[in-house]
Order: sequence, then structure tokens, then C-alpha cells
Amino acid sequence: MGARARTEFPVTPMTEDEPLVLGSTRLRFLETPGHTPESVCILVDDLEKDGGRPQAVLTGDTLFIGDVGRPDLFSAADLSAEELAGQPAAPAYFALDAQPNRQERPILEDSLARSLRPLSLVELLAAQKEGAKILDVRDPHDYCRKHLQGSMNIGLGGKYATWAGSLLDPKEPLVILAESGREREAALRLGRIGFDIVLGYLAGGPAVLTAPEAPTATLERIDGNELQQRMQAGEPPLLLDVRAAAEHAAWRMPGSLNVPLNNLEERMAELPQDRHMVVSCLGGYRSTIACSMLAARGYDHLTDLAGGIRAWPGPTESD
Repeated sequence: MGARARTEFPVTPMTEDEPLVLGSTRLRFLETPGHTPESVCILVDDLEKDGGRPQAVLTGDTLFIGDVGRPDLFSAADLSAEELAGQPAAPAYFALDAQPNRQERPILEDSLARSLRPLSLVELLAAQKEGAKILDVRDPHDYCRKHLQGSMNIGLGGKYATWAGSLLDPKEPLVILAESGREREAALRLGRIGFDIVLGYLAGGPAVLTAPEAPTATLERIDGNELQQRMQAGEPPLLLDVRAAAEHAAWRMPGSLNVPLNNLEERMAELPQDRHMVVSCLGGYRSTIACSMLAARGYDHLTDLAGGIRAWPGPTESD
């Protein structure tokens, strides 16, 4: 690891003046603090071909395809950082993951072996009663059609790990509800960001939701044309837009209230429980997440806008 790393396990600290030679390959370590203090990039030399010209550079979290690592993401761990103008909010798990990377932890395969345990509906409901979160990772359309009461939807088809890491508590036990055969993917992508307190998954998948003893609910979903008709009726619903503030400022349905999804939990008390709300985002992924969160907190006058604001046929406004 980089020389600035402070770990709970023994490591060889790599500095710029100590290359590592493996046969005809030489690795030279560049200390590039920013994303994390111990961040390094590695120059790869082929000594037989040209020892003076690197053949590649392994950039880790410093440089990506079409993007760069953000140096502000570790600031939550009491390290100084300047504001980066226009950056989206950093997912909460970014700062949390930096510390576990320095700790001695089980490898991912061992965590998955423990997590991928089939649970009956009775076992799942018992776990939920004891405080476990039911994470439904199906497509929003399928979730809206029928889901377990109190469950949270974060679909595998979108930015699953980012939103799971932003909205879930890493210390809160999880039970996964997935289409049969996708349980491992759901647990794997959680484990990669350090969310490995998965108790198991619902054996039988969504088919179990048809059982008479399954406490299920539905979520109304309408398209933009239906919403336009309702807005012209006597008592129009409250339009809740859960996109980022910059998205809302650039383009929005007139009169919509903006509460970004990553702030929804802390700002939920601002929202009326006695008024019907239509929840929207850009394409219909974040809005379903928001509806599942609101429903779990007792909001029962909810409608999800299928297709998001892109499906809205009426006029829009901007700042």
C-alpha cells in the first residue's frame, strides 16, 4: 500500500524511490494522495523492451475512463478538502469505506457464503420484525405492481450500489428480495462497498408474494398524460421532484417541490401526510426508491410517475 496508509495489518509501504521488480517487469510507485491519503499510481516498465519508457500506468482511484477521482470524498473523515464547484453530493459510503479498507476483514467470497442463505417467508418476516430491512432489488415496475409491506426498492438495473450506499445504514441487517438467480449479484454489489450484513434472501423470489400469508402492497404508477389530467382537476396532487437541486433548477414541472433523494430521510417531516403526492425524477428509478421510503414511514397517498419528468407532456420551467 501507499506509504501514508495506517492499517491494522502488516503491509509493505511503497514509496517513489523503491521500485518492485518481477522478472522483466518493473513497477514504480507514484504517491498520488487525494482520493485517499495513501493513494498510489503504478508505472509499469518492460525492462526487456524499453526500461526508460513505461508501457502502462495503473491509476487506481486517481484516474478513470472519462473521469477523475474526487479528492473531496474523504473529507468526512476529518481531512481537509476544498469545495469542488458543481460536484454532486458524495455518497455516504465513500468516506465509510476508506476506513474498513485499512482493517482486517473477511474476503468477499467468505462474506457472500454467509450472506447467500435462503430464507422462508416466515423467517424473512421474523427478521423484519427484529429490525432487518427488506431490500427489493427488482425493476421499479415490478416493485410497484406488488411488494412486501415496508420493503425498500433499489433496483439492480440502475445505480444500485451508489444509492444503496447512500440511503442504507451499513450497520443495519438486510434481507434481499430478488428475481430468482440474481440474489448473488445483489449481495456481491453490496459487499463491494462494505455492506456485508446480509442475513439472506427470500427463497422462491417474487413468486412467494402470491402466498395468502404474504403481507403485500401496491404502488400506483401513472404516465405523464394521466398526471396532466389530474393536475387540471379540482384538487391537484403535490408534485415531489427527488432529483438533485441542479437538475430541478435547470428543468422542472411548474409548482413542483424539490427534495433530493439523498436528503429525503432527513427532510421527510416537511412533507404533508394528508395530501396526495406524485413523486418524480428524471426517468422513474429514483422516484420509486423515494416512494418506498415514504410508504415505510406511513405516507399512503402516493403515486409514482412512470418515465419521470421526461414523460411529462406539459409545460416546464427553469431558474
